Amino acid sequence: MAPPRKTTSVTELGPVNPETNAELLAAIKFLTCEVTALLADIKSLKANQDKTNALFPEVHLIEENLTNLEDKKNDLLSKVDQSIISADHKAEQKSDAYRQSRAIQPLV
Repeated sequence: MAPPRKTTSVTELGPVNPETNAELLAAIKFLTCEVTALLADIKSLKANQDKTNALFPEVHLIEENLTNLEDKKNDLLSKVDQSIISADHKAEQKSDAYRQSRAIQPLV
């Protein structure tokens, strides 16, 4: 159990100095305003943190969707490249077949 706190009576503090008391009162008021402002800042930061935390799952989903879209884009580009290569190959075959059909056949 904690020992009882010692209290100091006003008479033990000595004579009251009105100028010092006014300075102390002004300092206490100033510090009270500062603490109030700091508490407001803390509440604001906490609210912003809560908003950020609430948005995190959405940001994660957006990143995941962007990754999926990038993969699909790459797949489609690959398919387009394969189609172009295939079309070029078929065109070459047709061209070769046409040239061969038009060539003069040697008489046997």
